[in-house]
Parts: sequence; C-alpha cells; structure tokens
Amino acid sequence: MSARAPLKLAILISGRGSNMTAILRAALAGEIAVEPAIVIADRSDAAGLASAAELGVPTAAWPGQARGEAFEPMLLRTLETVRPDAIALAGFMRILSPALVGRYLGRLLNIHPSLLPAYRGPMTPRRCS
Repeated sequence: MSARAPLKLAILISGRGSNMTAILRAALAGEIAVEPAIVIADRSDAAGLASAAELGVPTAAWPGQARGEAFEPMLLRTLETVRPDAIALAGFMRILSPALVGRYLGRLLNIHPSLLPAYRGPMTPRRCS
C-alpha cells in the first residue's frame, strides 16, 4: 500500500501562533502528513511569524493594520502562488469575505476557540463555562 502525498498546507495567523507552531512541529516530525507551504499573517508584528521562520517555513505578512478588503487581494495573490491543498486558520482573527471562503470551500480549517457568530473572540471558553 502506498502512502498518500502530504497535504500542502497554508496557515493563517494573527498573533503568537501557538496552534500554528504545534502544527508545524508535528508536520516536521512526521507525525502528520502535512507539508507546511507558508504561514501568512494579517499583521506584520505577529509573533508567530518568527516561530515559523525559525522552523524553516516561508512567511508572508500584511504590512499594515488595515481592516476590510485591503488584506484579501494580498492573501489571494499569495495563495494563488503557493497553491495549497488546504488552509488552516490558526488563531486568525479576521473574518474572511464570502467570496474568499467560497473560493476555498471545503479546504478551510478554522482552529479557534470562538463560537461565531454568537460569541466572538479568544475568551469564549471562559464565557461559556
């Protein structure tokens, strides 16, 4: 039986990237069949970018703190260049447009403790317990 090729994964982050780091370490250790293709942040000061770079994974970041549609053209260009099989939103704090979600429908994994739309933000588990 042949092993399946690793899943080419892009990871989107907004902050320190603890979930992203766990994914990258598991991939690099061969614990999961994932090829980390790129880590993309919506903030150039996201601490997780340094962690990804230390692990040898390419990074890209939005240079400003702009809201709205300005980020998505950069994101789309980057994703089109990398051509990932899947995209993990690992603590990614931006709401993506319906058009972008539709384009990658079935290939987006959201790793975040919020329960949208009723409970937004990272403190949801505390509020719901």
